[in-house]
This record gives sequence, structure tokens and C-alpha cells, in this order.
Amino acid sequence: MPVEGDARDLHTELPPLLGLVVEGMRESVMVTDADLDAPGPRILFVNKAFSKMTGYRPSQVLGHSPRLLQGPATDRGTIARLRQRLDEGLPFEGRAINYRVDGTPFVVEWYIEPVLDDRGVATHYLAVQRDVSDEERRESALRYLYAAFENSSDAIAVLSVSGTTEYCNGAGRLLFADGVPLSSEVWPQLRDGRTWDGTLEVRVNGERRRLTTTVRPVTGVYPGEQNYVVTASDITEVERLESIAQSVNLSKNIGHFLSGIRHELGNPTNSIKTALTVLRSNLEKFERAKTYEYLDHVLDEVGRIEHLLRSLRSFTAHESVQLEVVTVGSILDKVGALVRPDILRANVQFQLDDSSTAPIFVDPRALYQILINLISNAIEAIDGIDAPQIEMTARLVGTRVEILVIDNGLGISDSQIRRVIQPFYTTKRTGTGLGLAIVDRLVRRLGGELRLDSRPWDGTCAVVSLPVANTHPTREA
Repeated sequence: MPVEGDARDLHTELPPLLGLVVEGMRESVMVTDADLDAPGPRILFVNKAFSKMTGYRPSQVLGHSPRLLQGPATDRGTIARLRQRLDEGLPFEGRAINYRVDGTPFVVEWYIEPVLDDRGVATHYLAVQRDVSDEERRESALRYLYAAFENSSDAIAVLSVSGTTEYCNGAGRLLFADGVPLSSEVWPQLRDGRTWDGTLEVRVNGERRRLTTTVRPVTGVYPGEQNYVVTASDITEVERLESIAQSVNLSKNIGHFLSGIRHELGNPTNSIKTALTVLRSNLEKFERAKTYEYLDHVLDEVGRIEHLLRSLRSFTAHESVQLEVVTVGSILDKVGALVRPDILRANVQFQLDDSSTAPIFVDPRALYQILINLISNAIEAIDGIDAPQIEMTARLVGTRVEILVIDNGLGISDSQIRRVIQPFYTTKRTGTGLGLAIVDRLVRRLGGELRLDSRPWDGTCAVVSLPVANTHPTREA
């Protein structure tokens, strides 16, 4: 049986230049004899790259079968195909799972070539191996990414700089069978590196479909190459439902109300549950003052729920609100405390200016609900934004106080601003379009006005304008 000495002979038989080349190769090189019977071919030579890849020193493998690299996850079918190819005197290419000396698996890509004598009989096998574990993980991730794109309900397309469609996912192939119909006015904006948002119309099987569309310039595969990624959602059915909803009395749509109000009840309910859970776990440890603090928090959240239920009843009725004089700063301070847990969970930089002492004549709980809803919207708007920020402040403008909730999110277009306060209109896939409608109604019940200032990709400023207390009617609203 060959031993390590045989391997040294093989090293010395290599021409000096060839030996230097093989030792310096980045790929693992292994030479075995041609005995395929059990226990299998014996390793006669390995280069430094082999030891680096496997962790085995030459003295640990020379004279042994390459099977010592195999393990439980090695595919036996691949090994059988390898044996069959070598039996036929043919080279083999493939991938398999091997194991390092410490037992960790890795994916190896093989190229094995028989070395034939003058009679065409294999005397040795030359195996060039490469660790492709990282490639395998990347390829697996790309396969998942491709599957996600292909199964997305949104249409996704990639355009070349000339407008040629380079790629379409499944939904894109259906909606963009005749190409992406971008107008000539859009292209200068895209070539300047700016994103375009708008609505496109296409025909699918003769039926007109409306798509809300975003086109973003992206760097191409090759340096200096420019491509454009198109994402589009079919809003034809949404617009049809909105049209129906606008023509129906809101009070008859109890199903939509319950769906929308479930979200509004979720935050205080979860807050109450968390507070009671902490209180129950620490009841024997907490001091009396700490216990009262948690109970006060629970009562505040119950008050929010009660007010929300009154707001629901009063959405189409004319129930009065309970007005009192408060300072703007006290309201902002209370709201800041209520939303801070959500702000922290969202990892958002929050700036609060509660220094205003301007008096306003409002129902505090209604104003809490208004501002909490606006901040919740802001948190959703900055999801995925680098360095997300929200600011809440107040300013005195003549005889009115303006409370501002400002985010640095994606913003909304002028056409959307005119519609987002309408009941049932939403830009969210899972939204009901009731949140801002309720906010607007509550603001108007307080004698105020709601205004939205926004531009796409430039954030949104929600402004609640309220009269100062000495200009507000003293009667109950």
C-alpha cells in the first residue's frame, strides 16, 4: 500500500516549474491512484490550497481514500455518478458536500480528470476542487429572491436606458405584455436620476387597467450601466370599490368600521395588557407609588378606549364633546409619553417641543387620539427610511394654535393629499382608510382644521389648527 513516501516521490517527479504552479494555485489539487475498488483510490498528492480548504495536513490524508472527506450529508447519488464516469475513463464535474477536519460541512465543486497511459488506461486521477459554499448560499438566496419576485402580486419590470424591457416578473408579464407605456415627458426626469411616480393605463385582454406606478433609476449590472426598476400595482378594483364606498352612507358600512376600529383599539389594549402583566409579576415588589403609576397608566388607556368608542358613535351623529381649557404644552407632553414606547420600538429619532403655553379650548382625550393617530401614520411613513425622524411641535399663528407632526418619510403626491382624508381611501395595502377620516372629523368637532403638507420623497407635515381659548365659543360644541 502506498504511504507518505509515495507522495514524496510524486512531488519529486513533478517538473520544478509545474510543482511551483500547482503549489501556488488557489484551487485545491489532489492526485490519487486509479484503484476504484474498496477502500477506494489512495491520495498521493495534495497542494497547500487543499490543506487550507479542508484543514487536513498532507500527513493526515496521504495514503488514505478521499472518502475520509465525506459524511452524513454527502449525496450518495453524486458519488455513484462519479464512480460510473471514472469507470468509463471519462472526466467528472459536479458538486457535493464534504467535511473539514473539524467536522464542519462545506460545498465543494469538483473537476476530476483521468490520467491515461499509452494504452488509454487510467493510472491516476487529477481532482481540482473549489469551496463554493458562499456561492451556494448566494445562489440559494437569489433563487428565493427570484421566487418572491415571480410570485409578487405587484408588477416588477427592469428597463434598459433605451426603454427596452430586460426583465418582467409574472404579474409584469401580464400587465406589460405590450411594454411599459411611459410617456416621453417621464424619461428626462429618469435620466436626471430622479424617481417618477404616477398612474399608467394598460389593456389586459381588452380590459382597461389602471396602475399606480413607481420608476426608479438604478445602477446596472456593469459599471456605468443604467437601468430603471418599475413597480406597479393594479388599482382598478380599488378605485371601483372607492367609487362604491363614496356613494354609500357611511353608517351602513359597519363591517368596514369594525375592521378599521380594531386597529385603533389595538394599541391601548396591548398597553393595558403589558402594564397589568408587569404589575401582576411585581405586585409584591413594587412600592405603592409604583403600583399607582401603573394603575394610572391603565386607567388612561381605558379612557382612550372609551373616547374612541364615543368617537365611533358620533362619527355620523352629533354627540357633543367635553371641552375644557388646557395648554398646548401639557397635551404634547402627555402624547409624547404615550407614544414613546412605539417610537423606541421603531428606532425613530423623536423631537418634542412641549414648551408652548398657549391655551386652547378642547376635549383633551379627543386631541390625544388625533395626535396619536398622526404619529402612528408618521411611523408607518418612515418605515425603511435611513435615519427616520419625527417631530411634534406647536406654534402660535395669529389667533390660532398650530400643532405640527412632521416626518421625513416618503411623502405623498398632491392628488393623494386631496383624497387621503376621504373615508375608505388608503395608500396602504391592508388599510381601511378610516384613520385620517376619523382624525379629520374629530379635529372639526373641536372647531379646528386638519391640513397636510407633503411632497413625494420629501416627508409630510400634518397640521392641526385650533383656535386659542379666548377666541373659542364658550358653549359646549
